[in-house]
Amino acid sequence: MDNDLTIMTRLFQDLKRIQMLQLSGQLTLQVPQLNQSNPSTWHIYFYLGRVVWATGGLHRNRRWFRSLKQSCPALMNPEWMHKTVTAMMTTDELGHWEIQIIDQAVQAKVMTLEQAKAIVATYVQEVFFCVIDQPNVQCEWSTSKELPQQFVWLDIDQIVRSASLLCIQWRKVVSQNLNDWDFEVSPDLAPIIHNAPELQRLVSPGVYQGLSKVLTGQNTLWDVALMMKKPFIAVVSSLLPFIQDAVICLNEVSDVAFPGYKRPAAIKRVEPKGLIACIDDSPVIGKELEHILAPLGYEVISILDPLQSLMILLQKRPKLIFLDLVMPNTNGYELCSFLRKSPLFKETPIVMLTGHDGVIDRLRAKVAGSTDFLGKPPEPNKVIQTVQKLLENSTAARLSENLVNI
Repeated sequence: MDNDLTIMTRLFQDLKRIQMLQLSGQLTLQVPQLNQSNPSTWHIYFYLGRVVWATGGLHRNRRWFRSLKQSCPALMNPEWMHKTVTAMMTTDELGHWEIQIIDQAVQAKVMTLEQAKAIVATYVQEVFFCVIDQPNVQCEWSTSKELPQQFVWLDIDQIVRSASLLCIQWRKVVSQNLNDWDFEVSPDLAPIIHNAPELQRLVSPGVYQGLSKVLTGQNTLWDVALMMKKPFIAVVSSLLPFIQDAVICLNEVSDVAFPGYKRPAAIKRVEPKGLIACIDDSPVIGKELEHILAPLGYEVISILDPLQSLMILLQKRPKLIFLDLVMPNTNGYELCSFLRKSPLFKETPIVMLTGHDGVIDRLRAKVAGSTDFLGKPPEPNKVIQTVQKLLENSTAARLSENLVNI
């Protein structure tokens, strides 16, 4: 990495080590926040030394809306907003619900692969910009083989270089325009017109009209740049002279909320009910099922390679198997038929998962020996109903039958 672009800190040492050793896992960063007693938390995910996702901070939802407006406005409609709220409510604070929605949108052909790559790149770039220049970052590493997304793996050197250049540009325009400024400026602050008559005197009527629409104190500098459809540094550079003269002020602003979203209260501990396996080459599907079923007491194991599934199933002996219909090297029909020939899995419930929920697919799945059939992406209510029907209700029925026979 280019030491002339950035100050070598603990963060850079950790990034170098991750890259050199080709590590997979999550780097959690605690960054001191402006005028806040608690630091902001960021999460950067790596796979084999490459960056695959990054999120966190105080304005996580704002970043999501900006990325959609810029790369995929189709996901701004009520249907996908509802799906997003559902994903947020079925994941914990550290979960990457954004990737769940991206994966669902790509599978549904609402988002192209190029759009998905653009969103991932935008997220990662903004996160690195926010943390790269912080001297007091606290880093914590946790190893994991989980791959949040498979669209694009980003090179650490390239990300650090571009984020560092953006930081240099940011520091340069701030230092040039804010003389003797004793207040630290952040892109997360929201500009608002403080002296309207003076601003009207300084700019043309057309410019003032445009500024009055975006400088409301509710949009951060990141937001304003996107709304004005201009480069971030150019927008900041044009606003700073007015900020220096107190014609425009900068306010702190909270994150935006999703309509209808309310994070559920902590779920009470439940008794463990057993293991469920998910055989799907997409790690997102296994993670979704885990978020849905873990609160009910089920442990979910995700098997990404269908060729290794038999060995794992023999070792783990799950109570139920979710099986993807379309996978590399094999398909769900063949694997289901193979499992049914084994005495160990002859009676095990097998639920087929597919994005093509047609009559012919259902018939073929039934012939192959599947117990049930669900569409993708899995809907929480249908998943819960299916599991309860195949495991809990059947167990209760068997217990009742045994009591009658006593």
